[in-house]
Amino acid sequence: MFDTLYFDVDGVLFDFNNPFVDFWNDGLKLHLWTGNTFVYNPTTWSFGMDENKDDMSQFYKAIELFDNSNKMLPLIHKDIPHILRLLARKYTIELVTSYPHRLPRMYNLNYHDIVYDKLSCNISNKLKYVKEQETYGSNVVAIFEDAPHHIDNYLKHYPNKIWIPQNFNYLKDYTNDIRLKLYSTADDWLVLL
Repeated sequence: MFDTLYFDVDGVLFDFNNPFVDFWNDGLKLHLWTGNTFVYNPTTWSFGMDENKDDMSQFYKAIELFDNSNKMLPLIHKDIPHILRLLARKYTIELVTSYPHRLPRMYNLNYHDIVYDKLSCNISNKLKYVKEQETYGSNVVAIFEDAPHHIDNYLKHYPNKIWIPQNFNYLKDYTNDIRLKLYSTADDWLVLL
């Protein structure tokens, strides 16, 4: 058995939201797509878009162009590389992301000098993935996630092991859930040492 910390990448390690908001809003000004202006720190994880109401084709077009641009994403917290190095002395660090493009993420991780033992991309069902890793000897110590649908899935099997950032408006509905651990900066992760 090896004690493992599972980290989402975008929204936990890297700031995807602000660069994408800028990209979307700039695209609106250039008439690359149509839609409403996005705001920083939105109240919904999907930037206010709703698959049941909105024509998501414009959103998906922007996401694809953003992904293909291989834009370098900034860190959510400047001290993440240092803190992950400390945590890596005690735990296996596994990065699990829905983001489909492995090489741009690896480049971004290397650029920011982030240590990790394994990077798994294009994972649509993170719960299934983590449960499968348990069969290979992984002991789940903590899961760091910001996507509401993944949090909801994880809560069924890993209550009290899920850590979520408390500064995102789209996660405000989770702040009173005692099965979750809230953190404000990566410094809060040091309690695991």
